[in-house]
Amino acid sequence: MKNTFKKVLATISAAAMCAIPTISSLSANAVAPADARLTWRRDYFVTQANLNLDRIIISWGLNSNGVSAPAAVKMRSEDTLNIGGGGAVNYYNGGGNFYTHSSNRNRKYLAVTSHIYTNRTSLYDETGSAYAYTTSNANISSKIYTTPSFIVGDFNNDKKVDGGDESILAEAYLKSGYRSSFTHTDKVNFTLGGKYYSINLYKLDINNDGIISPSDKAMLSDYTNSYIPRIPE
Repeated sequence: MKNTFKKVLATISAAAMCAIPTISSLSANAVAPADARLTWRRDYFVTQANLNLDRIIISWGLNSNGVSAPAAVKMRSEDTLNIGGGGAVNYYNGGGNFYTHSSNRNRKYLAVTSHIYTNRTSLYDETGSAYAYTTSNANISSKIYTTPSFIVGDFNNDKKVDGGDESILAEAYLKSGYRSSFTHTDKVNFTLGGKYYSINLYKLDINNDGIISPSDKAMLSDYTNSYIPRIPE
């Protein structure tokens, strides 16, 4: 089955966008270290079909010490994502204006994701929002679900990503199988090593391509074996 999800990476610009209040330029000395290993992500889902969705305005703010500025990825190539942001001392605020293509206006789907790179196992001063509007400018923000920020690949919540997480992902994939799409509420449940797991399917999408496939296991393996420095978005 041909994968219809196409991800396009949009790195943050220094110019303020209309979704975010105008703020000063990004702090020059508050960046992720070159050896940053952890990827944190937030996903934005359209939770209902037939909304006539026109746009979603997303924002993610956080303490900038030791982290990269937030960047965004649209999950379908036909949609449009205009990104921007800014910062103040010790703070980043990034996001984007996401516009649906006419073919997706009534779709229930994962629309866009945000991410940062860091070695931090906790994030500080987090804020976030997602406002959504129809083509007639009706506010439907309640129909957009923003996931809590999470470390990509950390399935046992020990704030690191290693071989134990590989084993969990392998079992989760065995139970869930290939998925060409998933919702924000879809989960896989299983017991491994005497421990019960209930994992949202969106967390299984390691390579952030909108599907769950063996490619996710391969990327996690490459990461834990240090073939790649971090899980790329």
